[in-house]
Amino acid sequence: MFVYYAYYQNTRFSYDKVSNERLFTIPELRNTSTPFLVDTSSCQIPHIDPFDKSVKRMLRNGTVLKCAVKDDLVYSNGNTIFINWKAVNNSQFKNRIKYCKYEVIWRPYNEMKHHNYFKFINESNEFVDHVDISNEFVRVKCYTGAGLHLYTNFFSFVHLKEDVEDRCEKNAIKFANTQKEQLNVLMLGVDSIARNNMLRYMKKTWSYLVNEINAIDLLGYNKVADNTFPNIVPMTVGKSVDQLPRNKSIWLMQMDDYNFIWNNYSAKGYRTFMPKITLS
Repeated sequence: MFVYYAYYQNTRFSYDKVSNERLFTIPELRNTSTPFLVDTSSCQIPHIDPFDKSVKRMLRNGTVLKCAVKDDLVYSNGNTIFINWKAVNNSQFKNRIKYCKYEVIWRPYNEMKHHNYFKFINESNEFVDHVDISNEFVRVKCYTGAGLHLYTNFFSFVHLKEDVEDRCEKNAIKFANTQKEQLNVLMLGVDSIARNNMLRYMKKTWSYLVNEINAIDLLGYNKVADNTFPNIVPMTVGKSVDQLPRNKSIWLMQMDDYNFIWNNYSAKGYRTFMPKITLS
């Protein structure tokens, strides 16, 4: 499921209680004169009601996601990591955790042996309140006064890069007079769920995206293969995996030179960022 969202400020999303009952009216975002969501000379996708009586008997209530409401013992704000002593004192580690350290997660750019190869390096000094971070990825470990490890957490940070800032400034000047305003753009995808199933089981999330913040629902989005990779490539590159100049002998090569959709934005002065978030 993919949507586009142009915005000015940060947005928070909520998760839904799932059921197979319709809670809202799906707005018509298509040409209602045709029975198709997409109706072009090269592609026709029929418009099917997600709650049509022909499929409703097969719908089942999903499992409600119940998340433990606990404050993190260590948290980040900006590029700084803090120890949350209030949370520590309300946890099983009360009077036990005395300090923390962090290690940098280092992944060499030219490592070709294994794509998941990394090391933990440059262990920091002890900190008991907060510490500023200049790296992108770190592991934090907290200890007793005797040095016994009790707690671990991981953090990622986005730092301004001089070469990126120079590129953005030059491109922004070039396109400054082409339009009055430039919006931030968020492209949001939910893996392993079809559009119709999102309408069935993530109704509040979908309604918030489309009705509250005016996201553009990609009506014709559909998976073209199994697994994530062969689906995200067409979505971001506009070609199937088989159409890329890539074969098994060069399978370990990086993909930086492919024409991803965000290249169109970086060329006009945008900073770009691609995160993949997994619930644990």
